[in-house]
Amino acid sequence: MDGRDDAQDVSVNSVSGQVRADTIVQARHVIMHLDPAPPARPRPLPREVRPPLGPFVNRAAELTRLAALLETGRHRDGRVVVVVTGLGGIGKTSLLGHWIHALDRELHSPDGDLYVDLAQHRRDGAVDIGAVLTDLLRSLEGEGTGPPASLPAREKRFRTLTAERRLLLFVDGVLNASEVLPLLPTRGVLVVAARRALPGLALRADLTLAVGPLDGAAGTDLVRTLVGPADTTAPEELLELVRLCAGHPQALFAVSELLADQGGFGDTSAEILTRLRDARRRTGELSVSQVFDAAFADFPPAARQAYLLLGVHPGATFTKDLVTRVAGPAAGAGLRELARSHLAGPAKESGWFRLNDLVREHAADRARRELTAADRDRLLRAVVDDYVTLAAAADALVLGDRYRIAPPPGGPTPFSGREAAVGWLDAERSNLLAVQRAAYESGWYEPVWRLSESLWALHHGRLLYADWLEANRLGLEAARWEGRAPAQVRMLNQLARYHHAMADQSADGEEARAHRASARELLSEAEELFGAAGGDGPGGPDGADGADGRSPVPQVLRGVIWETGGLLWVADGQPRRALPLFARALAANEAAGDRHGVAVQTYNLAQAHLAAGDVPAATAALEDALAVVERTGDDPMRSRIGIVLARAALAADDARTALRHATTAAQWAARLGQHPKLDQALTLVIGAAERLGDTALRTAAQARRSALRQDG
Repeated sequence: MDGRDDAQDVSVNSVSGQVRADTIVQARHVIMHLDPAPPARPRPLPREVRPPLGPFVNRAAELTRLAALLETGRHRDGRVVVVVTGLGGIGKTSLLGHWIHALDRELHSPDGDLYVDLAQHRRDGAVDIGAVLTDLLRSLEGEGTGPPASLPAREKRFRTLTAERRLLLFVDGVLNASEVLPLLPTRGVLVVAARRALPGLALRADLTLAVGPLDGAAGTDLVRTLVGPADTTAPEELLELVRLCAGHPQALFAVSELLADQGGFGDTSAEILTRLRDARRRTGELSVSQVFDAAFADFPPAARQAYLLLGVHPGATFTKDLVTRVAGPAAGAGLRELARSHLAGPAKESGWFRLNDLVREHAADRARRELTAADRDRLLRAVVDDYVTLAAAADALVLGDRYRIAPPPGGPTPFSGREAAVGWLDAERSNLLAVQRAAYESGWYEPVWRLSESLWALHHGRLLYADWLEANRLGLEAARWEGRAPAQVRMLNQLARYHHAMADQSADGEEARAHRASARELLSEAEELFGAAGGDGPGGPDGADGADGRSPVPQVLRGVIWETGGLLWVADGQPRRALPLFARALAANEAAGDRHGVAVQTYNLAQAHLAAGDVPAATAALEDALAVVERTGDDPMRSRIGIVLARAALAADDARTALRHATTAAQWAARLGQHPKLDQALTLVIGAAERLGDTALRTAAQARRSALRQDG
């Protein structure tokens, strides 16, 4: 890409092939025409609160109180907190969705509305607030900025961002006030939906509203709306139906769907009333679960099959494709019945669905009653295997031809491209961890560590620290139980990289040193394991020579350990101690024929040389790395290499060469959508332009960088 005498003052535009006679002229032209980041293009406002689905009746008193609260206009200068409580499935989310979509959003939430369902982030009864804040920050800032490492730092950034905006934040599925307190915005409207009262939030609430069951008139209206106008049932029977369902909207939805399937009222309503009366006589008091039982008894076989599968599925959300792949096309079609009866509704992510918490509990109970333990295990294993396969396919698209212990699945990819794979990983991340836990608890250890390996791109790329830590701890324990040394080494290294990332993000020097010490302990354990497993073998496709996949550890995997060790020394300010480790890692990748690994380790070697002050050695190594990526088409590495080449040139006081490299890096970063790298490249362009005294170029680059940051 370079390969020319700098004195000739000629550079080649490696994207278009156009040659320009002056580096600065070409750089100015490129910066002026970079895509993305057009000026003054605001990022779309987040509008995440879904409108209510299906009919909405009554709740006039509640809507009046909600509307009156915002008429005061207090939220325009400060914060308003609304807490709505009620039983699961009683209609809190529907009520709030109806109210929010009826608001004048330009007046009440001009900077957007956000939605988070804590049920999707709750694990073993606790909510991962760090992951919730990561989602909220991404909604506010876009993809270009990673979240801070620590929870307090994320809370501070959230407060800062909400102080600058007038937002509405809807937090659903709350169980305890402590889950909400870190999410209090500085300004705007906070709406909280919870099953029970939240005393810890009551003092901060401007309005606390309890949502109860529908009364007889409202319940009757709901049933007539759902079933249709063909009414042949006496009003007193309808009122009894509402009373038997305790005025619970979710129960009325389920019963009304049975009536609608039979063409309306008449004999069917009498049968249902008889069934519900009998259930009440047997128990003394009819529960919503018993109403669901009555509905389940009349589900068509396909809907029953889908419902039982969802009772086994350990995650909070699901797709029709998952149900179809695991239980067959009929079960996938059966989801339509669940949606029609409002038992399954859309999740936040487009294309995903969720069960109301009350319905989900009932589905799990029905699965325990209807299926044998062996059948439940069979379904759960099918769900686990499906996630393992898709996660591996997503990893293959996102990270390309990297070394893996378990090779990605063959055949056509289920994703349309890298962006679709990243979107799937994002949408499924809570399910992936839930599936991993379920597999571990079932003693299926190989899927556990395979998921950990496949989720590296998600956890490392999105900086999902809590998920990163838990997934790899589970993976390490699973690999130990299975006795698979290569997987143990991989998990130990990924845990070491977690601590390395935490150290880099930490503002506390002592905390950073503690994380690096933990990383080194993990690497030491990996080295010991490597030696004990006879790790000098070449390794087969599953990462080992033996047919059982347990020994020895391939040398290329040891190169990964050396790489992490080198990164730790560079971070400690001792790059010369990193040089031999990167050199060994490079040799291991060369011996394994891992071309991407060769490029990465050569790049790491160059960075260590540069940190040690040896600019010529750094430049030579970077040119070697560039030659590798040009031969292999490893385009994502081009911007990284170009950025460090520019830094090396600036360190050598060669601003013109730095400008050429930074401009080319900016082109590649823009083409590949690498916004953080584009930001870094533009910053180097600005620095080079300042040294060269080119005010026009510096101004153009600053404008592009500002537009990029505004665009998220």
